Amino acid sequence: MNPAEAPPQRRLKAYDLTTELEKVIARLASLDELSHIKMTGMILTLTQCRKNSYHGIYAAVKPLRFESGKREKVVDKHRFIWPKYVIDGYIKLYQMIFYIPRFLDVSFEEKLLTIIHEMYHISPRFNGDLRRFPGKNYAHGYSREEFDKALIPIRDKALKRFKFQNFDFMTMNFKKLRAKYDSIVGNMFRNLEPERFKK
Repeated sequence: MNPAEAPPQRRLKAYDLTTELEKVIARLASLDELSHIKMTGMILTLTQCRKNSYHGIYAAVKPLRFESGKREKVVDKHRFIWPKYVIDGYIKLYQMIFYIPRFLDVSFEEKLLTIIHEMYHISPRFNGDLRRFPGKNYAHGYSREEFDKALIPIRDKALKRFKFQNFDFMTMNFKKLRAKYDSIVGNMFRNLEPERFKK
C-alpha cells in the first residue's frame, strides 16, 4: 500500500515507529512544496539518545551524495566516495534519523515542524544533496529565522489536509506509547558515511 494512503497503526502489539513515520512523511511529500521527495529514495532510521534529555537535536537528514549529487569528492590527500545503497531495488539518496526518546517527548507541534524542517533540507532536485543557500551557511541560509518562516505555510497546509493526530506517536510521548503497546520497534541503522581512500 502507498504509505501516503496507509492508515495509522491500530494493533495493540508492537508499535512500528519507522513505518508510522514513513506514512506521515509520505503524506507531507504529497504537498506541492515537498513533492520532489520520493519515499523510495529514503532510509528512515531510529537512534537511541545517549542521554535522556530534552536538550539536543530531535532528528536529522543526511545526504548520501556530495554537492550537486556527486558520489566522489577530493579533500587534501583523500578521496571520499559514497557507496550505492540499494534496498529492495531502490537506490537510497537520503538517511533521515530520529533520536529516541527525545523526538517523542516533544509536543505535537514540535514533532510536525521537525519532520517538515528535515524534509525541507532535501534538495529540490532530489539528487542526494541538500537544498543549498548562498553564503557560508548553505544549509539554512543567511538567517535561520527566515528558514523556519518558510516552513509555516507548509505546516498550515498540511494540517488542513491531513489528520496527523490519528498517529499515536504524534500525540503521545515515549512513556505513553510504551504503556499502550507491548513494545516500540523500528529500523535501527548505523549512520551512513562515505568511504575514504588515499589519493
